[in-house]
Amino acid sequence: AELEKLAFEEDRFLTPVVPDDPLLYLFQDILEQSEGEYTENADKPANLETILDTKDEEIRLLRSHIKKLSDSLSTLTTNDMDKPIATKTSDEEYFESYGGLSIHREMLQDTARTLSYRDAIAIAVKGKTVLDIGCGTGILSLFSARAGAKSVLGVDASEIVHKAKEIVKANKYENIVTIVKGKVEDDSIMDSLSMSPGEKVDVLVSEWMGYGLLFESMLDSVLVARDRFLDKESGIMIPSHASIFVQGCSRYEPEGYEYWNDVYGFDYTALKEFEKKERVLESVNKNKHEIAYVTPVNHTSIISDRALVREFNLMRVQISELDFKNNFSIVITGSGKNGDPVEFNSVVISFDCKMFGELTLSTATDV
Repeated sequence: AELEKLAFEEDRFLTPVVPDDPLLYLFQDILEQSEGEYTENADKPANLETILDTKDEEIRLLRSHIKKLSDSLSTLTTNDMDKPIATKTSDEEYFESYGGLSIHREMLQDTARTLSYRDAIAIAVKGKTVLDIGCGTGILSLFSARAGAKSVLGVDASEIVHKAKEIVKANKYENIVTIVKGKVEDDSIMDSLSMSPGEKVDVLVSEWMGYGLLFESMLDSVLVARDRFLDKESGIMIPSHASIFVQGCSRYEPEGYEYWNDVYGFDYTALKEFEKKERVLESVNKNKHEIAYVTPVNHTSIISDRALVREFNLMRVQISELDFKNNFSIVITGSGKNGDPVEFNSVVISFDCKMFGELTLSTATDV
Protein backbone atom coordinates (compact mmCIF):
# COMPACT_ATOMS: atom_id res chain seq x y z
CA ALA A 1 0.00 0.00 0.00
CA GLU A 2 2.86 2.36 0.78
CA LEU A 3 4.43 1.66 -2.60
CA GLU A 4 1.14 2.34 -4.42
CA LYS A 5 0.78 5.68 -2.60
CA LEU A 6 4.35 6.67 -3.42
CA ALA A 7 3.99 5.77 -7.12
CA PHE A 8 0.85 7.82 -7.61
CA GLU A 9 1.81 10.80 -5.49
CA GLU A 10 5.25 11.52 -6.97
CA ASP A 11 5.33 12.92 -10.52
CA ARG A 12 8.72 11.42 -11.29
CA PHE A 13 7.15 7.97 -11.45
CA LEU A 14 4.52 9.20 -13.93
CA THR A 15 6.95 10.86 -16.36
CA PRO A 16 7.15 8.90 -19.70
CA VAL A 17 10.53 7.56 -20.75
CA VAL A 18 9.99 9.05 -24.27
CA PRO A 19 8.89 12.69 -24.06
CA ASP A 20 5.59 13.33 -25.84
CA ASP A 21 5.30 9.61 -26.61
CA PRO A 22 2.65 9.30 -29.42
CA LEU A 23 1.47 6.04 -27.93
CA LEU A 24 0.27 7.82 -24.81
CA TYR A 25 -1.77 10.24 -26.91
CA LEU A 26 -3.34 7.30 -28.70
CA PHE A 27 -4.41 5.75 -25.39
CA GLN A 28 -5.76 9.14 -24.29
CA ASP A 29 -7.96 9.39 -27.42
CA ILE A 30 -9.30 5.89 -26.87
CA LEU A 31 -9.99 6.63 -23.22
CA GLU A 32 -11.83 9.90 -24.00
CA GLN A 33 -13.88 8.16 -26.70
CA SER A 34 -14.86 5.35 -24.29
CA GLU A 35 -15.77 7.82 -21.54
CA GLY A 36 -17.91 9.80 -23.99
CA GLU A 37 -19.81 6.72 -25.08
CA TYR A 38 -20.34 5.71 -21.45
CA THR A 39 -21.67 9.19 -20.51
CA GLU A 40 -23.92 9.34 -23.56
CA ASN A 41 -25.46 5.95 -22.88
CA ALA A 42 -25.45 6.07 -19.11
CA ASP A 43 -29.16 6.69 -18.90
CA LYS A 44 -30.05 4.02 -21.49
CA PRO A 45 -30.58 0.39 -20.67
CA ALA A 46 -27.79 -1.86 -21.96
CA ASN A 47 -28.80 -4.09 -24.90
CA LEU A 48 -26.03 -6.59 -25.50
CA GLU A 49 -27.82 -8.31 -28.39
CA THR A 50 -28.13 -5.05 -30.34
CA ILE A 51 -24.46 -4.27 -29.83
CA LEU A 52 -23.43 -7.72 -31.06
CA ASP A 53 -25.63 -7.40 -34.16
CA THR A 54 -24.03 -4.06 -34.99
CA LYS A 55 -20.55 -5.46 -34.63
CA ASP A 56 -21.43 -8.48 -36.77
CA GLU A 57 -22.62 -6.14 -39.55
CA GLU A 58 -19.38 -4.16 -39.33
CA ILE A 59 -17.35 -7.36 -39.61
CA ARG A 60 -19.39 -8.48 -42.62
CA LEU A 61 -18.76 -5.19 -44.41
CA LEU A 62 -15.06 -5.38 -43.65
CA ARG A 63 -14.86 -8.89 -45.06
CA SER A 64 -16.66 -7.73 -48.22
CA HIS A 65 -14.17 -4.88 -48.69
CA ILE A 66 -11.24 -7.23 -48.14
CA LYS A 67 -12.58 -9.67 -50.76
CA LYS A 68 -12.99 -6.87 -53.33
CA LEU A 69 -9.45 -5.66 -52.71
CA SER A 70 -8.15 -9.23 -53.01
CA ASP A 71 -9.99 -9.78 -56.33
CA SER A 72 -8.69 -6.47 -57.72
CA LEU A 73 -5.14 -7.32 -56.75
CA SER A 74 -5.43 -10.80 -58.30
CA THR A 75 -6.78 -9.35 -61.59
CA LEU A 76 -4.02 -6.74 -61.71
CA THR A 77 -1.31 -9.33 -61.13
CA THR A 78 -2.77 -11.72 -63.73
CA ASN A 79 -3.04 -9.00 -66.37
CA ASP A 80 0.54 -7.93 -65.76
CA MET A 81 1.72 -11.52 -66.10
CA ASP A 82 -0.20 -11.92 -69.36
CA LYS A 83 1.45 -8.86 -70.89
CA PRO A 84 4.49 -9.72 -73.03
CA ILE A 85 7.80 -8.54 -71.64
CA ALA A 86 9.13 -5.72 -73.77
CA THR A 87 12.36 -6.95 -75.35
CA LYS A 88 14.43 -5.44 -78.12
CA THR A 89 14.96 -7.31 -81.35
CA SER A 90 18.47 -7.81 -82.74
CA ASP A 91 17.64 -5.24 -85.43
CA GLU A 92 16.58 -2.68 -82.81
CA GLU A 93 19.75 -3.24 -80.81
CA TYR A 94 21.86 -2.98 -83.99
CA PHE A 95 20.33 0.31 -85.12
CA GLU A 96 20.39 1.68 -81.57
CA SER A 97 24.15 1.11 -81.47
CA TYR A 98 24.45 3.43 -84.48
CA GLY A 99 22.35 6.14 -82.87
CA GLY A 100 25.26 7.46 -80.80
CA LEU A 101 28.19 9.52 -81.99
CA SER A 102 31.24 7.44 -81.03
CA ILE A 103 30.85 4.78 -83.73
CA HIS A 104 30.37 7.45 -86.41
CA ARG A 105 33.45 9.34 -85.25
CA GLU A 106 35.42 6.09 -85.49
CA MET A 107 34.23 5.50 -89.06
CA LEU A 108 34.83 9.09 -90.18
CA GLN A 109 38.35 9.02 -88.72
CA ASP A 110 39.17 5.88 -90.72
CA THR A 111 40.72 8.02 -93.46
CA ALA A 112 41.82 5.15 -95.74
CA ARG A 113 38.25 3.89 -95.92
CA THR A 114 36.53 7.26 -96.15
CA LEU A 115 38.89 8.69 -98.78
CA SER A 116 38.49 5.56 -100.91
CA TYR A 117 34.77 6.27 -101.06
CA ARG A 118 35.34 9.95 -101.74
CA ASP A 119 37.64 9.22 -104.67
CA ALA A 120 35.32 6.60 -106.20
CA ILE A 121 32.25 8.81 -105.82
CA ALA A 122 34.07 11.76 -107.40
CA ILE A 123 34.38 9.93 -110.73
CA ALA A 124 31.19 7.85 -110.72
CA VAL A 125 28.14 9.91 -109.81
CA LYS A 126 28.09 13.14 -111.84
CA GLY A 127 24.60 13.78 -113.22
CA LYS A 128 23.27 10.54 -111.65
CA THR A 129 20.72 9.66 -108.98
CA VAL A 130 22.35 8.13 -105.90
CA LEU A 131 20.96 5.96 -103.08
CA ASP A 132 23.08 5.89 -99.90
CA ILE A 133 22.19 2.88 -97.71
CA GLY A 134 22.98 3.25 -94.01
CA CYS A 135 23.90 6.89 -94.56
CA GLY A 136 24.76 7.57 -90.92
CA THR A 137 25.95 11.18 -90.57
CA GLY A 138 25.60 11.62 -94.35
CA ILE A 139 29.25 11.80 -95.41
CA LEU A 140 28.80 9.66 -98.56
CA SER A 141 25.67 11.60 -99.49
CA LEU A 142 27.62 14.85 -99.14
CA PHE A 143 30.51 13.48 -101.24
CA SER A 144 27.94 12.58 -103.92
CA ALA A 145 26.31 16.02 -103.88
CA ARG A 146 29.67 17.75 -104.08
CA ALA A 147 30.68 15.49 -106.99
CA GLY A 148 27.69 16.68 -109.05
CA ALA A 149 25.03 14.03 -108.44
CA LYS A 150 21.61 14.95 -109.79
CA SER A 151 19.91 13.87 -106.57
CA VAL A 152 20.87 11.85 -103.49
CA LEU A 153 18.66 9.79 -101.20
CA GLY A 154 20.13 8.78 -97.84
CA VAL A 155 18.46 6.05 -95.74
CA ASP A 156 19.25 5.03 -92.17
CA ALA A 157 17.18 3.36 -89.46
CA SER A 158 19.01 4.89 -86.50
CA GLU A 159 18.33 8.16 -84.71
CA ILE A 160 21.50 9.71 -86.18
CA VAL A 161 19.49 10.68 -89.28
CA HIS A 162 18.17 13.73 -87.44
CA LYS A 163 21.71 15.05 -87.11
CA ALA A 164 22.45 14.06 -90.71
CA LYS A 165 19.61 16.32 -91.86
CA GLU A 166 21.09 19.21 -89.88
CA ILE A 167 24.53 18.56 -91.40
CA VAL A 168 23.12 18.50 -94.95
CA LYS A 169 21.33 21.78 -94.35
CA ALA A 170 24.39 23.37 -92.74
CA ASN A 171 26.37 22.54 -95.91
CA LYS A 172 23.60 23.92 -98.16
CA TYR A 173 22.89 20.65 -100.01
CA GLU A 174 19.27 20.24 -98.88
CA ASN A 175 18.05 20.80 -102.46
CA ILE A 176 20.05 17.78 -103.64
CA VAL A 177 20.24 15.46 -100.60
CA THR A 178 17.17 13.96 -98.92
CA ILE A 179 17.69 12.02 -95.68
CA VAL A 180 15.01 9.51 -94.62
CA LYS A 181 14.67 7.40 -91.47
CA GLY A 182 13.67 3.83 -92.28
CA LYS A 183 14.75 0.42 -93.55
CA VAL A 184 15.01 -0.51 -97.23
CA GLU A 185 13.23 -3.77 -96.46
CA ASP A 186 10.04 -1.93 -95.42
CA ASP A 187 7.23 -1.64 -97.96
CA SER A 188 6.65 1.98 -96.94
CA ILE A 189 10.18 3.10 -97.79
CA MET A 190 9.27 4.02 -101.39
CA ASP A 191 6.72 6.52 -100.13
CA SER A 192 9.27 7.90 -97.68
CA LEU A 193 11.75 8.33 -100.53
CA SER A 194 9.04 9.83 -102.78
CA MET A 195 9.81 7.20 -105.42
CA SER A 196 7.15 6.05 -107.85
CA PRO A 197 6.61 2.32 -108.53
CA GLY A 198 9.30 1.02 -110.88
CA GLU A 199 11.53 4.06 -110.39
CA LYS A 200 15.24 3.18 -110.18
CA VAL A 201 18.48 4.87 -109.13
CA ASP A 202 21.74 5.00 -111.09
CA VAL A 203 24.21 4.48 -108.22
CA LEU A 204 23.97 2.56 -104.96
CA VAL A 205 26.64 3.45 -102.41
CA SER A 206 27.04 2.06 -98.90
CA GLU A 207 29.74 1.73 -96.28
CA TRP A 208 28.49 -1.69 -95.18
CA MET A 209 31.65 -3.67 -94.39
CA GLY A 210 32.06 -5.26 -90.95
CA TYR A 211 34.99 -6.94 -89.23
CA GLY A 212 36.51 -9.52 -91.54
CA LEU A 213 34.15 -8.05 -94.17
CA LEU A 214 30.95 -9.86 -93.15
CA PHE A 215 30.82 -9.90 -89.34
CA GLU A 216 27.95 -7.62 -88.24
CA SER A 217 27.87 -6.10 -91.71
CA MET A 218 24.73 -4.75 -93.35
CA LEU A 219 25.34 -6.34 -96.73
CA ASP A 220 21.96 -8.11 -96.57
CA SER A 221 20.19 -4.75 -96.61
CA VAL A 222 22.41 -3.48 -99.42
CA LEU A 223 21.49 -6.47 -101.59
CA VAL A 224 17.78 -5.91 -100.88
CA ALA A 225 18.20 -2.28 -101.96
CA ARG A 226 20.06 -3.41 -105.08
CA ASP A 227 17.23 -5.70 -106.13
CA ARG A 228 14.52 -3.14 -105.35
CA PHE A 229 15.98 0.17 -106.47
CA LEU A 230 19.10 -0.13 -108.65
CA ASP A 231 18.85 0.04 -112.44
CA LYS A 232 19.63 -3.52 -113.54
CA GLU A 233 21.05 -2.51 -116.92
CA SER A 234 23.36 0.40 -116.14
CA GLY A 235 23.39 0.58 -112.34
CA ILE A 236 26.65 1.11 -110.43
CA MET A 237 27.49 -0.22 -106.97
CA ILE A 238 30.21 1.30 -104.77
CA PRO A 239 31.93 -0.95 -103.90
CA SER A 240 31.28 -3.40 -106.74
CA HIS A 241 33.38 -6.39 -105.60
CA ALA A 242 34.68 -7.65 -102.25
CA SER A 243 37.18 -10.36 -101.31
CA ILE A 244 38.22 -12.07 -98.06
CA PHE A 245 41.84 -13.10 -97.43
CA VAL A 246 43.77 -14.96 -94.72
CA GLN A 247 47.45 -14.94 -93.75
CA GLY A 248 49.55 -16.82 -91.25
CA CYS A 249 50.86 -14.79 -88.32
CA SER A 250 53.68 -15.21 -85.82
CA ARG A 251 54.53 -13.35 -82.61
CA TYR A 252 51.09 -11.75 -82.41
CA GLU A 253 50.12 -10.95 -78.85
CA PRO A 254 46.62 -9.74 -78.02
CA GLU A 255 46.36 -6.57 -76.00
CA GLY A 256 47.53 -6.99 -72.41
CA TYR A 257 50.01 -9.85 -72.85
CA GLU A 258 52.98 -7.51 -73.33
CA TYR A 259 52.55 -6.38 -69.70
CA TRP A 260 54.37 -9.52 -68.53
CA ASN A 261 57.53 -8.65 -70.49
CA ASP A 262 58.61 -6.14 -67.85
CA VAL A 263 56.99 -6.04 -64.42
CA TYR A 264 58.83 -3.41 -62.39
CA GLY A 265 62.07 -4.43 -64.08
CA PHE A 266 61.54 -8.20 -63.77
CA ASP A 267 60.91 -10.78 -66.51
CA TYR A 268 57.41 -12.19 -65.95
CA THR A 269 56.98 -13.87 -69.34
CA ALA A 270 56.30 -17.18 -67.61
CA LEU A 271 52.89 -15.75 -66.74
CA LYS A 272 52.28 -14.69 -70.34
CA GLU A 273 51.90 -18.27 -71.55
CA PHE A 274 49.88 -19.08 -68.44
CA GLU A 275 47.42 -16.26 -69.24
CA LYS A 276 47.15 -17.37 -72.87
CA LYS A 277 46.17 -20.89 -71.79
CA GLU A 278 43.78 -19.44 -69.22
CA ARG A 279 42.01 -17.36 -71.88
CA VAL A 280 41.66 -20.40 -74.14
CA LEU A 281 40.14 -22.44 -71.32
CA GLU A 282 37.71 -19.63 -70.50
CA SER A 283 36.70 -19.47 -74.14
CA VAL A 284 36.11 -23.23 -74.37
CA ASN A 285 34.12 -23.21 -71.13
CA LYS A 286 31.87 -20.55 -72.64
CA ASN A 287 31.40 -22.65 -75.81
CA LYS A 288 33.47 -20.19 -77.82
CA HIS A 289 35.88 -22.37 -79.72
CA GLU A 290 37.22 -19.56 -81.86
CA ILE A 291 39.02 -16.58 -80.34
CA ALA A 292 39.11 -13.45 -82.47
CA TYR A 293 40.61 -10.02 -81.85
CA VAL A 294 39.99 -6.81 -83.80
CA THR A 295 43.34 -5.05 -83.91
CA PRO A 296 46.01 -3.80 -86.31
CA VAL A 297 48.73 -6.32 -87.16
CA ASN A 298 52.25 -5.29 -88.11
CA HIS A 299 53.50 -6.73 -91.40
CA THR A 300 56.62 -8.05 -89.62
CA SER A 301 54.38 -10.64 -87.92
CA ILE A 302 53.08 -12.04 -91.23
CA ILE A 303 54.73 -15.35 -92.17
CA SER A 304 52.73 -16.49 -95.22
CA ASP A 305 51.31 -15.44 -98.55
CA ARG A 306 47.86 -13.82 -98.66
CA ALA A 307 45.38 -16.53 -99.58
CA LEU A 308 42.02 -15.72 -101.18
CA VAL A 309 39.12 -17.36 -99.31
CA ARG A 310 36.09 -15.91 -101.09
CA GLU A 311 35.28 -13.26 -103.69
CA PHE A 312 31.89 -11.61 -104.19
CA ASN A 313 30.55 -9.81 -107.24
CA LEU A 314 28.16 -7.48 -105.45
CA MET A 315 26.10 -6.90 -108.58
CA ARG A 316 25.17 -10.60 -108.68
CA VAL A 317 25.71 -12.24 -105.28
CA GLN A 318 22.64 -13.50 -103.38
CA ILE A 319 22.08 -13.27 -99.64
CA SER A 320 22.12 -17.08 -99.34
CA GLU A 321 25.72 -17.11 -100.62
CA LEU A 322 26.99 -15.00 -97.71
CA ASP A 323 26.89 -18.00 -95.35
CA PHE A 324 29.59 -20.28 -96.70
CA LYS A 325 32.42 -22.71 -96.05
CA ASN A 326 35.55 -22.69 -98.17
CA ASN A 327 38.81 -24.58 -98.25
CA PHE A 328 42.00 -22.57 -98.55
CA SER A 329 45.73 -23.11 -98.19
CA ILE A 330 48.49 -20.75 -97.14
CA VAL A 331 52.19 -21.08 -97.87
CA ILE A 332 54.55 -20.27 -94.99
CA THR A 333 57.22 -17.91 -96.27
CA GLY A 334 58.79 -16.68 -93.02
CA SER A 335 61.50 -18.29 -90.94
CA GLY A 336 62.51 -18.24 -87.31
CA LYS A 337 65.70 -16.94 -85.77
CA ASN A 338 68.90 -18.82 -86.61
CA GLY A 339 66.98 -21.16 -88.89
CA ASP A 340 64.62 -22.35 -86.13
CA PRO A 341 61.07 -23.31 -87.12
CA VAL A 342 58.81 -20.27 -87.32
CA GLU A 343 56.04 -19.90 -84.76
CA PHE A 344 52.59 -19.99 -86.36
CA ASN A 345 50.12 -18.96 -83.67
CA SER A 346 47.25 -17.16 -85.42
CA VAL A 347 45.47 -16.37 -88.67
CA VAL A 348 44.90 -12.80 -89.86
CA ILE A 349 41.70 -12.03 -91.78
CA SER A 350 41.58 -9.01 -94.08
CA PHE A 351 39.52 -7.87 -97.05
CA ASP A 352 39.73 -5.85 -100.25
CA CYS A 353 36.92 -3.91 -101.91
CA LYS A 354 36.95 -2.80 -105.53
CA MET A 355 35.43 0.67 -105.34
CA PHE A 356 35.20 1.93 -108.94
CA GLY A 357 37.43 1.43 -111.95
CA GLU A 358 40.94 0.70 -110.66
CA LEU A 359 40.33 2.14 -107.20
CA THR A 360 40.61 -0.51 -104.46
CA LEU A 361 40.30 -0.33 -100.69
CA SER A 362 42.55 -2.87 -98.97
CA THR A 363 42.79 -3.74 -95.27
CA ALA A 364 45.92 -5.88 -95.77
CA THR A 365 48.78 -5.38 -93.31
CA ASP A 366 51.22 -2.58 -94.11
CA VAL A 367 54.19 -3.45 -96.34
